[in-house]
Amino acid sequence: MEQSRRIKFREDERSLLLRLLLQVASAREPEIAAVLSGRRSLGSLAPGQRIPALQATGVWFQLLTIADELLAMRARRELEQGAGVDEVPGSFASVIAQMAANGHSAQEAQAALNELCVGPTMTAHPTEAKRVTVLEIHRRIYRKLTELDQPRWAPRERDLLVADLESEIELLWMTGELRLERPTVEREIAWGLHFFREVIFEATPQLYGKLQGAFERHYPGEPIRIPSFMRYASWIGGDRDGNPNVTAAVTAHAMAEYRNTAIGWYLAQMQRLVSVLSASSNVIDLPASFEPVLQTALDRSGQADEIAARNPDEPLRQFASALLARLDATRDGSTAAYPSAEAFRADLNALSSVLEAIGGRAVARRFVQPLLWQVGSFGFRTVSLDVRQNSTVVNRVLAELFALANPADPEMCLAMTENV
Repeated sequence: MEQSRRIKFREDERSLLLRLLLQVASAREPEIAAVLSGRRSLGSLAPGQRIPALQATGVWFQLLTIADELLAMRARRELEQGAGVDEVPGSFASVIAQMAANGHSAQEAQAALNELCVGPTMTAHPTEAKRVTVLEIHRRIYRKLTELDQPRWAPRERDLLVADLESEIELLWMTGELRLERPTVEREIAWGLHFFREVIFEATPQLYGKLQGAFERHYPGEPIRIPSFMRYASWIGGDRDGNPNVTAAVTAHAMAEYRNTAIGWYLAQMQRLVSVLSASSNVIDLPASFEPVLQTALDRSGQADEIAARNPDEPLRQFASALLARLDATRDGSTAAYPSAEAFRADLNALSSVLEAIGGRAVARRFVQPLLWQVGSFGFRTVSLDVRQNSTVVNRVLAELFALANPADPEMCLAMTENV
């Protein structure tokens, strides 16, 4: 019965997306709409209409992919609701449950975690032709479908959501799925960072949280620590092998963009912390050890008097405001800047510790721990930039260096570079 319910959902979403796409196509290209609906063949179109018809078919396949992603997520949720999270194949919960059942100790698990390092690498491949604008439309369509999946809507509200979905498909039709020119390296950098802003920054601590939850469930009472084992890298902006457009200036631009994107993300998270940390010193008793920590943070921010005057009797908000000011300085390169991401992380650890000391463990876990995990994974760089260079250029540079070291024997220098 559950399987038939899932199939029905899939058919409903496919038919809805096809109906809306046909409405959009019929208003503009009735002949292409007839091809999409199966009433005409591609070969029956005029030659000038065949390429647009293929592009429209590509839009339809993209919509089908979005519907299938939604189906897969729903199927996973239904399995978790019915059988439990430990029964989801390949999940952290399933793996940790098997570890515990097989008798592996918490110490063994911690040792394995401490050695774990996963390093996905972003690339800008010529076959990846989707524009950032198109990716954003795809994401909005997915979100609209998830909203429509909710049973709480009245018919009028559902009609409005369907109209919103049609407008997104209309935008997709008018935007065009493919780039018509080769993107610049700067655009490729922006394309790669799009995924961090939209998904990866937020999904990474969620991944750690799922792993932590699995350990807490199957190793109750054991102080297992989840390190930030994800480390991201990128070739975009550093791949000089065969791409003459990747100059020293482009690489410098890439590194600045990666740095500013990470700091920009932390600024948004710290602004949220400033808004929520409303604990009053008239209500809570802060440990005496926190007073010098707060004063040091205020002094280093360069805005001690202003912050104290703006948030009297709110020491945690003052502390978060001091961290926010230092992040601003880090982005701008002024004197109050953090010397490293580790220094920022140390301040976040101090905030987490004082929250736990005053009974705010849930607040620390919700607002501070994800940021700690993010800083551990992304630092002030988002990614480690891989600089790749053609061996001919490397050999030429080495030959120059060897010649400087031993100018009396140029033949030896040449032989040394040929063996590199």
